[in-house]
Amino acid sequence: MLNSLNSNSKDFYKEILEIARENHKPLSLRTLKRRIKFFFIANQHKQEIKNFTEKMEAQNIAVTPQMLGVLEWPYIHNEWNIETKLDKLATHYEILLNSFPILARVNESEPYEVISFDHISKGIIVAIDYAPWFIREGELVLNIFQDDLRVASIAFTLSYLDKEVVAYIGAIQGIHSGISTEESLEIYKTLTKDFEGLRPRSLLLEVLKVILVQLGAKKMFAVSEQHRHHRHKYFKNDQKTVFKNDYNVFWEEHEGVLDEASGFYLLPMTLSIKDMAEIPSKKRSMYKRRYEIIEFFKNKIDLSSANT
Repeated sequence: MLNSLNSNSKDFYKEILEIARENHKPLSLRTLKRRIKFFFIANQHKQEIKNFTEKMEAQNIAVTPQMLGVLEWPYIHNEWNIETKLDKLATHYEILLNSFPILARVNESEPYEVISFDHISKGIIVAIDYAPWFIREGELVLNIFQDDLRVASIAFTLSYLDKEVVAYIGAIQGIHSGISTEESLEIYKTLTKDFEGLRPRSLLLEVLKVILVQLGAKKMFAVSEQHRHHRHKYFKNDQKTVFKNDYNVFWEEHEGVLDEASGFYLLPMTLSIKDMAEIPSKKRSMYKRRYEIIEFFKNKIDLSSANT
């Protein structure tokens, strides 16, 4: 792990080479080129690296090779520069360590269970963990698990904006491609029925709102389709690349408002509960049961127990 070293020391360059090897393996002509490129980028940003490692060291958080991977690969937003990416990483851990230190170290432990819905749908829990395949989309991943299967996941990072705690959402994903489309659809169909018409990803977003309030967040921003990390030149993708999951559609379905200047949707922090008078009479019974579920997890989730 990299320490806050003198940026001109030999040890600094040795550790940068080790990180380059760790992030780009096994050795091949392609990974060798990646390592060389990483080394030159790091050499150009010695001061930013030093500032970042000093902040992390002050918080007793180890700097991993994956963290410094943001020197070359995207993080959450495809146009964030290196200074911004390192700042978001450092402030995320600063925020958590002030109030919820256990969540700052989920990468060292088992997933932290937020709530069980087993009484509603067998084997269903919501948990926070660190998933390596989401390292470019957020530091924490909130998941719906059906036993060991990730049914839905949201990756996010906490930061500051205008001195307020905010959350940046870098990904919203469903079941991995190793499960057949037919089986995935059947799982979604069953869970949507169990949760009174609330689809798994929509349920997860509602749970996230409750969690973020407890983490002190005042706003949440979700990356737009145009600026998701997959569209970075690191992956040789651009605006013409078509992905299966269009983020804009989901954010707009959930009342997100696009800020074109930042490339993020501002999502409401309030829970999605309508006045019953606005709901067609034939659906009111279902919505009443749905709102009872929302009220259940709103009152049941208590992150303060994470530090006991």
